Amino acid sequence: MAGVDGINGQSLYFAAAQAASHQQAKETDKEKKLNPTQKTSFINSLEKSQQEFELANDGLPVEIAGMTEEEAIVFLKDEVDLAGNNLTKNPTMERISDYRRKLGNFMKYISKNNYEVLTLYRRKKGRPLISVKTGKPAYYTQVQVINQKLEQLAGDLVYNHKENIDLLKRLEEINGLIVDLLAS
Repeated sequence: MAGVDGINGQSLYFAAAQAASHQQAKETDKEKKLNPTQKTSFINSLEKSQQEFELANDGLPVEIAGMTEEEAIVFLKDEVDLAGNNLTKNPTMERISDYRRKLGNFMKYISKNNYEVLTLYRRKKGRPLISVKTGKPAYYTQVQVINQKLEQLAGDLVYNHKENIDLLKRLEEINGLIVDLLAS
């Protein structure tokens, strides 16, 4: 009988192991069906595609999609610095247009994310002030800076790249003269 108990003991062991294996497989299947990381990764890729579309419509590089505001600013600033260094070393028309594009991208991003335009109605003694010309409430527009550090960074960038910006300005003047000559 000892031999029979050994076989029954082994079969019970294998049966328990098989049951545990089936249970683990069921749990794995449940996780695959309900895995939130798969859903969030799809949502993240969908959001990133939407951001890329919006950036492309705004004329900004799609590489900054998915980046935080700080990461995008650092990326764009580094792009301007690199293009400015290349322009300083060898001022070709390709490098000039590359520098212009990257500087424009940086400034677009700053103006899009750092300024808020408010339209406020003028008030006099708690009532809207009425315009004499239109008979409608008079209003004014105020540009509000959201992040002073970001505005300072933009000012510093323009100051540090003054020579390259002056070069672009002179090229624009020359292009204007050429257009005037061709038009007359």
